[in-house]
Amino acid sequence: MIRRLLPAGLLLALALSSPVLASLDPELDKPYRLQVVLHIAQNRFLTEIFQDQVQRELRDQLQLSLGRLASVEVVRDHPQLPNIESSGLESALDDSHKFKLGDVKTHFVLLDYAAGVYTLQSRQHDGLTGLASPVVRKVETSDRTIVARLAAQLVEQDFGLVGTVIEAGKDEVRLGLRGGKLAPKLDAWIKPGEVFAISRIVGDGNKVRAQRVEWALLEVLETPADGVCRCRLWHRFQEVDLKDTPGVLGYRALKLTTQPARLRLRLLDDRPPFEPLAGVVVHAFRPGDKKPSELSSNRDGLAVSREPFNNFVHVKILSGDSVRAKFPVPLVDDRPVVCKLNRQAEADAQAPVDFRRDQWVTRIYDNLRLADERVKDLNQRLGKSLEDALGAAKNGVTKMAAELENVTRERDDILRQAADRKIPNERLDLSEGIQRLADLKEKHKELEQYAARLEKAFQESKSEKTLGLAKLLERARLSEGEADYDGAIALYEKVLAAAPDQTKVREQLEKLRKAWAPKSETHAQARTFLCQDWPKLDVRDLKEKLEKAQNALKICREAGDGMTPKKMVQANVAHVANLKKHLDELLRRRDSEDNRSQVKAVTQVAEALGRLHAEAAALAAKKTN
Repeated sequence: MIRRLLPAGLLLALALSSPVLASLDPELDKPYRLQVVLHIAQNRFLTEIFQDQVQRELRDQLQLSLGRLASVEVVRDHPQLPNIESSGLESALDDSHKFKLGDVKTHFVLLDYAAGVYTLQSRQHDGLTGLASPVVRKVETSDRTIVARLAAQLVEQDFGLVGTVIEAGKDEVRLGLRGGKLAPKLDAWIKPGEVFAISRIVGDGNKVRAQRVEWALLEVLETPADGVCRCRLWHRFQEVDLKDTPGVLGYRALKLTTQPARLRLRLLDDRPPFEPLAGVVVHAFRPGDKKPSELSSNRDGLAVSREPFNNFVHVKILSGDSVRAKFPVPLVDDRPVVCKLNRQAEADAQAPVDFRRDQWVTRIYDNLRLADERVKDLNQRLGKSLEDALGAAKNGVTKMAAELENVTRERDDILRQAADRKIPNERLDLSEGIQRLADLKEKHKELEQYAARLEKAFQESKSEKTLGLAKLLERARLSEGEADYDGAIALYEKVLAAAPDQTKVREQLEKLRKAWAPKSETHAQARTFLCQDWPKLDVRDLKEKLEKAQNALKICREAGDGMTPKKMVQANVAHVANLKKHLDELLRRRDSEDNRSQVKAVTQVAEALGRLHAEAAALAAKKTN
């Protein structure tokens, strides 16, 4: 999201109906695929013989420990390793869009050596749920002989069984556990009182995507029997019941590794600059207990329990005698959990609608991103087979139509929920979602036209030569539609080199060349910055480059250039995601003047970026002179 970078509410609320989910197979008798990516730092003390030994022993120990429950491979390379090396395990694995869903658990283990000490770090991305284990594990040793054993222990600690919701009642859920029928006993892997994080799985053609269901957990009630586990659902909003809903394939859950720990809850105002909420009464319950631990937030907004809890805490936020909010908090480490609330208690009645609205907008943005990925995939397919690209395009048209119907229905449900809660229209702003929904409809229309052109080209192609020209032409049109104008020009030129008599192609090429040609040296410099430099900026650089971006966009507007801003719009989505991650990290820290200053600065950058994005989007929508 651009304009609403940070949601006002706290939890996704879904309008769900039927009691049984059958779209996802729980795969009770299928083993896990565990891929351990072992990355060893360059160091002359970490010899090739030692590296091979660690890799071999790590694999053997894990396979022995997991038995029939999983097949284990240990590899030394992975596409995400450069990203992990540059940004670290926490930041890299939190970016779920860089990982594809599938049936592989990918556990990264980083080994370094300095001053006689071996340092191991590890974290997992679970392909079945799209979730990462919540903590980066770290251990050190000076004993060379136990490095592989420690690495295996780190992996086992966060292995995490995966369950699929096969039945959802009012408060209880039945999970079918992947590989649940393979292990003689699951006692070592799952015990009553432990908890699962929940992921919503949505289908899109041959792809699936996942979204964490925030502020919701499944508590294990008893030891699994025949691969099925009975759980209690804890959540903030009653609308989250994990039952069937249009467009959702089902729900999966990843068991979290928890620890006995004190509750550390940080309460913040849900509007920028996210001031701490002091003096808020908090009741912390152990599951099943009626008597709470009574806490109160301090000047930093922090409420800390005196005694530790096991696995998770059920929290109630009070206002006088009434309950403003209640939700579960898993105890995975000692970092404070951030909860944003409206300063006015009565405004919390709108929180479910606000969050549902924000998740709806996020879902539309996800679909827009998937549409862009689909175009890249079609371009690659088209380079090999027109028939394959045509099939993928038709499938995409069907799936996009279904998703458009789903998000439109979700919008209507949000409006009904707001009406039921008597929320005035002026307090419910759906404008961003409506604008992006229009963009998604336009993407669907473009894909329909693309599929129609491919089908016509396929039917009319009389030889390999004409078929090859048709593929080149459609690749050029795809590139142009995705604002890769240099690539489109190069492809149009190839078409004309092979078939100089293509008058319409020549006209389109000349039109594109003229439109894309810089109007001046200043315009060329502005375009270079927006197309090449702006997308590569990190969070720290955005603030100081905002003014330059604004000036560059102004130059494009004066030059009648709506093409360059289209490239900028694509980059802004990634910048927003990075800003949100950075802000979330700042909000977890102890309150201080310096931290407040950083939060304020990031918020201001987000707001400025929102205005810049709106201006760029409006300019991109205009016809180029």
